[in-house]
Amino acid sequence: MKHRIALDMGETSIGWAVFELAGSDIGSLKPLRLVDLGVQLFSNGRDPKTGDPLAAARREPKAMRRRRDRTLQRRAYLLSLLESSELLPPAGPDRDQVMALDPYKLRARGVSEMLTLHEFGRALFHLNQRRGFKSNRKTDPEEGEEGKIASASERLREELAEKGLRTLGQFLAARQSADKVRDRQAVRIRLNGKGAQAYYDFYPMRAMVEEEFDILWGEQSKHHPALTEELRDKIRAALLFQRPLKDPPVGRCS
Repeated sequence: MKHRIALDMGETSIGWAVFELAGSDIGSLKPLRLVDLGVQLFSNGRDPKTGDPLAAARREPKAMRRRRDRTLQRRAYLLSLLESSELLPPAGPDRDQVMALDPYKLRARGVSEMLTLHEFGRALFHLNQRRGFKSNRKTDPEEGEEGKIASASERLREELAEKGLRTLGQFLAARQSADKVRDRQAVRIRLNGKGAQAYYDFYPMRAMVEEEFDILWGEQSKHHPALTEELRDKIRAALLFQRPLKDPPVGRCS
């Protein structure tokens, strides 16, 4: 005895029917009788009040966990590189002592004077922690990027030029170099104001961190033969890596 099942798939339901078939071979099979039928109903996977997909509420926390995991993986890999190249001591009291150093002062000093290898490693690790913004948008480079971030980044570039500063690290060190705590300026990005009038005082871009890395490495490699080009490429790739966007599959053209 042979049977055939028929399905009707809707947005929130699946209808089904089972037929008993009569005939001796595939080509001659015909429905003999209806054995059974029914329909399975289910929700459409949306919030009944707002109509938003229920998956959206899960998607954002999942993306946050994924970004956090990737940040920790990149940091662990960079630490292993710095330790294996003797730019940081092994985990323990010695490393804790190095990590307690002011990274902004090290980044500012490293542009023009020799740092110890451990001080240089501390500065590089801090660059990894504050890598700056890099857009993933695939736009025409000639159009430029408008908005609060772009304008704040441009103001930062202009201020660096006016003050004769070569790197972002020098700029940040200067903001917190006042003797009195109340006179020091913030080194973290903060949004001032609200709505359309909101603005950033400054906004570091990833390109500024890349430039600072190259300047720091170029200066410190003059004093430390261990800072080879091969090591530079490895650490630079680990520190500045950004996962490329996935290209969506191209659908069939009707």
